[in-house]
Amino acid sequence: MSERSIIVYGASGYTGELICEDLVRRGIPFIAAGRNQGRLDELVGRLGDDADVETRVVEHTAEGLRKMLEGTKVVVDTVGPFYTLGPAVVDAALDCGVHFIDTTGEQLYQREMRDQYGQRFADAKLVLNTSCAYFWGPGAALAEACLETEGVDSIEVIYMQENLQTVASLQSFLRMFRRKGVVKRDGQMVEATRGDVTAVDVPGLDHKRNAILLATGEPTWFIDDDRVRNIETRIVFQVAKTRSAAEVQAGLKSIIGVSDLGGAVLGDDRLENFMDWFVLQVKKDPPREDPESSGLLCVARGTGPNGESSYAEMRSHGPYLVTGFIAAEVAQRCVEGKAVRFGYVSCGQAVGHREMLGALEEGYGAKVKISSGAVAEAG
Repeated sequence: MSERSIIVYGASGYTGELICEDLVRRGIPFIAAGRNQGRLDELVGRLGDDADVETRVVEHTAEGLRKMLEGTKVVVDTVGPFYTLGPAVVDAALDCGVHFIDTTGEQLYQREMRDQYGQRFADAKLVLNTSCAYFWGPGAALAEACLETEGVDSIEVIYMQENLQTVASLQSFLRMFRRKGVVKRDGQMVEATRGDVTAVDVPGLDHKRNAILLATGEPTWFIDDDRVRNIETRIVFQVAKTRSAAEVQAGLKSIIGVSDLGGAVLGDDRLENFMDWFVLQVKKDPPREDPESSGLLCVARGTGPNGESSYAEMRSHGPYLVTGFIAAEVAQRCVEGKAVRFGYVSCGQAVGHREMLGALEEGYGAKVKISSGAVAEAG
């Protein structure tokens, strides 16, 4: 692979740099793109002499993005907030015949990209893969593994991570938290109850943990999938260990009420622009993850109407490092012509969920466990 077929947009950001590092580790030539040549030059210096990398400065306009994609086959987009900045990159990728991958967690953006571009990407035999990241990517692959058990049609995905959020991740999370989203129930997409908290079993722990229901990527990849009657995703709150689910839920609903009032007064876009600005004032990107102290657990539990059950989990370290690995893996497979599904797809659907989970085990060191008849497994 001598030509530079992969371009990382937002390469000098926290997540973008991790993706670049993984491409270097794989010996893959690529293009690092962004808006600031100085920051790109600093990135190239950090990547070292083994990096076969070219830089491109980009103007975030339709013309600028199309020029950026010239001569490439895959774009990995890390530039958010995605609801604001992502659609232009998706549109340019379709125009240029380029596979699109991003790292977002913003469900409203994902649903709009699915509705507006999914079929067109499929017709062009191009991948449109949002949330190619440690959130939503592994859960979708584990959900597919659970669906291998005949009769299973309902999936609960649970994440628990031990790491600090980047600025961009917090901005996206706040948007996702306050915007209305959907889950799949009884075969229909229905509005998720914002601020809904329940205590869940976590493998390896002897007591339940509070977990919040979020409108995430997983349900969006199964909207028209007749195999799936119900699917929802929850995140375990590490900071809410000592409070009851009811107490946490009450606090979240108060925050949502204030947020809704602010949206009514200012308008959603103005409020979220203010929230983005505020995060920039009070937060900085965390230091590089320490594998010894930054863990990630993702669990999928499958059930069926006649008592069928299945279970799948992935344990790993360094959630953002996982993102770098997954994004580089999917990009590489797309360039090599190994995509198995096109259009709006999860990373596991794009390249095969077993292949993705296997790559995480063999190439990254994650531990994956898949079994039937073990929905209540405690790890």
